[in-house]
Amino acid sequence: MSIFKKSILRFMNASLSTAFIFIFTHNAIAQLSTQSGLFQFVRTVQVTPDSTFSKAGFVRLGYVSATNSIVATFGTHFIHPTTTDSDGRGYKEYALDMQPMGKSGMLNTGGIGDCNGLIVDSVYYDVNVDPCGWRITTFNTLTWIKTRDIIFPLDTPREGNGDMMIAFVNGFLDISSGYTTHGGAPPPDSGWTHHQFFSPNLKFLDKRILFDTPHICGSSLIFVDSIFYFVSATGYTGDVIVMKYDRDWKYLGAKKLISQAHWSEGLAWDGLRFYVTYLNTSQRTEPGFFPYYPNVHLAAFDKDWNLIDDVAVTNYTPTDSMFTGRPSLLQLGNRLYVSYDAVPLPEDLTKIEGYVKVYELHPSSTLIGQSQDFPIRFQLEQNYPNPFNPSTTINFTLVKASNVKLNIYNLLGQKVAALVDEKMNAGLKSIVFDAKELSSGVYFYRLEAGSFISQKKMLLLK
Repeated sequence: MSIFKKSILRFMNASLSTAFIFIFTHNAIAQLSTQSGLFQFVRTVQVTPDSTFSKAGFVRLGYVSATNSIVATFGTHFIHPTTTDSDGRGYKEYALDMQPMGKSGMLNTGGIGDCNGLIVDSVYYDVNVDPCGWRITTFNTLTWIKTRDIIFPLDTPREGNGDMMIAFVNGFLDISSGYTTHGGAPPPDSGWTHHQFFSPNLKFLDKRILFDTPHICGSSLIFVDSIFYFVSATGYTGDVIVMKYDRDWKYLGAKKLISQAHWSEGLAWDGLRFYVTYLNTSQRTEPGFFPYYPNVHLAAFDKDWNLIDDVAVTNYTPTDSMFTGRPSLLQLGNRLYVSYDAVPLPEDLTKIEGYVKVYELHPSSTLIGQSQDFPIRFQLEQNYPNPFNPSTTINFTLVKASNVKLNIYNLLGQKVAALVDEKMNAGLKSIVFDAKELSSGVYFYRLEAGSFISQKKMLLLK
């Protein structure tokens, strides 16, 4: 049973304190509207149930550059036509417009219950609950053959193993869950997280416990301009916050982002804005009680974490008797893919359904708190991930339609790859560079867009 569900059962009928003191002044409360100036709704895709999978929880999306496809992974019940049904981790492959590609199956992860997944290049990392801690498994996303399988023990009961976060940042994996000094489920308005760091081939590197600000699991992490941004919540009845650390994990402070919210498991950065998915918990049985009717939201923030826009992905009311949970986020070019699950109340996890909602970005829109001269500019971003093997993504922004060249050079100044040589319209652009034919080393990528020229360095490690 997840920490989230345990907390529902534990705190549903108990009066909870909502008081919490922040170091920083908070921003405006997120809007509850389903309309948005920045996000344009494209479509909703129901991942399950279908004739193969009866349910889907912990729906996660990943991009596979080798097949130019999106993969949805989820905890599920597999309906087998001839043999015994089974529970475990399922996957489905989609085109970029979220049309099914007809490829799906079950993964032999060896675990059930809480799970999370992440795709880096052509490797899928899966984390499952194990009695000793975590079972961490990797698969080749082209063949779906298992490549690694380890059991990683935890210091239980202080180090939780449920509702885990997995992130690939600054060249390593961070797998995290809740931490309490006494063990057991954390109180509603206190707690911390423990973080275990691994290399891409699952070699253990380091461990860290974030004691700096009270928070809970259901979090996300990103590394931008040498800063770690860890987005979490102060409690199940608290608020979404961002904690800031330098590259040596020195604590730089925290900031309140959204009032009455939690489970901020989706996080992306496109060079202009941060995007966060979270659960809005403002619909409560009464003030101070556990939120019983959460809705999934998608919010955008500028580089200083000022709120720009916020849209309700789901808009259930108490009379709908629906409970949404565990949102996540994938950003590709000017599209955002929000995944989440929903279950009818009273909560019956055998009926949990999986969904993806697709949004397109409109950088020139008039945004909340912004004027028409919102500072969109020509910009070349640092590639991600970096270091990388064998592929990485290069994002850049065009103010206007331009003749664009994007080339890769080695240390001798020799051009080794031409990625773009065409006229492109204004907006955010995302180019995947596959370096499987190149040897390890330092390379430079150079963008020419009209009179704008910019160059950055990247590191290929094989």
